[in-house]
Order: sequence, then structure tokens, then C-alpha cells
Amino acid sequence: TRFELETGPSHRLHDHLENRSLDVIVAAEVDVPKWMISHPLLEDPFVAITPKGRGASLDDLKALSFIEYTRRHAMGRDLASHLSGERFSLVHRFELDSYRAMMAMVAGGTGWTILTALGAQHAGRYANDIEIHPLPFAPKARRISVAVRKDGLEDMAKDITARLRPLIQAQVVQPALDASPWLAGQLAVST
Repeated sequence: TRFELETGPSHRLHDHLENRSLDVIVAAEVDVPKWMISHPLLEDPFVAITPKGRGASLDDLKALSFIEYTRRHAMGRDLASHLSGERFSLVHRFELDSYRAMMAMVAGGTGWTILTALGAQHAGRYANDIEIHPLPFAPKARRISVAVRKDGLEDMAKDITARLRPLIQAQVVQPALDASPWLAGQLAVST
């Protein structure tokens, strides 16, 4: 057995799976093609992230610069589409692909952003200088799943999923719910 860990945007991991350069991925779920099997792991809601002490009403947010997650990634395009559908147009001065850089800018008071609850956990040393709020418009979430091709690794994917669910509950979901109880029912291990 050879184990290789690769991180990156979900759309790239899906490309690697399709091209057989990876056998199993844990990534945001996309429309599941016929050649793939997907095992849901986590429901991950999008949240508004503001500098500490700033409100999160629509008026509060419009008074701050919007730090947009890059549209070069599927998540950024999906989020931009959701905002457009909500008729929530924002002039953004910044478009980044780094959660950590986005958190640093929010913590520094440069503006606010939208990421997922899982993405917000990348705050690291900036955690005390930011606040996480529900979106001030229709909610949106993504699903994180274990995915494999339909060519013999289905049992291994089921085993990986079963092993990951309690770990994700204990190490990801519960700490996030302890910090932000309003996420209950939104950030959840899939069953």
C-alpha cells in the first residue's frame, strides 16, 4: 500500500480522481457523475465572518469591504452565484484563495468575508479578533464527502467514511458548536 496525501481545491481533487492520479478523495461534493460513488461526511454551512465587535446585519456588512473567495475555484463561483440569486451585490476590492490571508484581513478590520464553518476554523491566531455569524440572507451549505471511482475501492471508501465520521464529530463539529452554538443542526456529520 502506498499512501499519498494531496490537499487543494475540491475541483482539482475531483479531476485527479477522474484521471486516476488519486484513488480516494475527501472533498466538497459536486454533481456525482456516473463513474463515481460519493459517501457524505459533513454538512458545512457558509457563514459571515466579521471583525470582532462589528455587526452582521446587511447594513453592517455593506459598510465594510467584502473580501471575496476567489471565483477561480468552484466554491467561489458557487458562492458568487448564490449572492447574485439573493440579489446581494457587493463591490469587492479583494479576491483571495487563502483562508488564512482572508482571516488576517478580517481580523485587521479590512473587511468581512463569507466562508464555510469549516473554513472559519482556519482562523488560527486570528480567532480572537473575528466573529462568525449566520448569513444575513438565505442559508447555503456544502457537503464534504469521500469519493471513489466505481472500480473496486467502494468497500475501502465505506470503511474510510465510517472511521472519519466520529473523528470529525469529536475534532471538528463539537469544538465549532462549543464556540458557536447557533451552528447546531447546520454543521453536522452526515449519516
